[in-house]
Amino acid sequence: MNERVASPTLLNQEYTMPTIPSAVHIIHTDPVMTAGLHAILADRQEWRVSTHLSQPEARQVARVLVADYDTGLALARQPEHAGMRRPSVLIVTQLDKEWEVRLAMDAGVHGYVLQSCSQDELLKAVASLAQGQRYLSESVTRSEIGRAS
Repeated sequence: MNERVASPTLLNQEYTMPTIPSAVHIIHTDPVMTAGLHAILADRQEWRVSTHLSQPEARQVARVLVADYDTGLALARQPEHAGMRRPSVLIVTQLDKEWEVRLAMDAGVHGYVLQSCSQDELLKAVASLAQGQRYLSESVTRSEIGRAS
């Protein structure tokens, strides 16, 4: 699966409305991943979960954006608009190289999990971002610690 093609139409919406703290919006270029992410996240009653496939306009009020690697990088690099809080970006990807993770975090991504993560870890990551915290996948953290030792 190649997720290196971010659709320009997914990114060309501006943030014009205040965010809703419980809103989570999925912008993943893979429709199967989008459906799976939605199925997992929509079970949480405290979150309002939408996707770019069914409600593209919901992105404007989301507190957390869940995206593939390239879309997430592009979203994190967008300039902030005056008076508007930028949503936190969570990348869900199969890309696990140190430089890929570092590039994403340096670009301003708030969270990074691998597609192979558990449902619990995905929920924990989204909850962390919704609370204004950062989140790095446990498996990525373990591999980074292993390389450092």
